[in-house]
Formats: sequence, C-alpha cells, structure tokens
Amino acid sequence: MQELKSGDRVKAKSGGVYIVRRVSKPRRDTGYCEPLFRLENGVLGNREWTQEELVAAGITIIEGETA
Repeated sequence: MQELKSGDRVKAKSGGVYIVRRVSKPRRDTGYCEPLFRLENGVLGNREWTQEELVAAGITIIEGETA
C-alpha cells in the first residue's frame, strides 16, 4: 500500500468508503516514527490506526480520489 495522506479515500472489505484523517495529537504513543490515522464516514471515528493495521484489516486505497 502506498503512503497514506489526509484526505485519501479508502475502501473496507465490507464495501464501506472512508476518508483518511491524520491525527495531529494521538491518544496512544507509537513514537514519532509512525503516523496515526482516523477514518471518517460522515462522522470522524474514534479509533486510531497505523498504516500497517489498516492493511491488516483489509483496507485499500481508492486510486486517484482525494476528498
């Protein structure tokens, strides 16, 4: 998976489409080397994801689309 940016659209295995938002003040500490993201589908979600967690969950980037 390519590097995620805030505003990218992604698709879950279940068919849901989400907008990626990078977290500027994360709730959990992963160090400064790895950014955290939240998924928005009308409402910004509470769960924070690393890019590896998104890949493991089956989330894929929709090519050529940004919000």
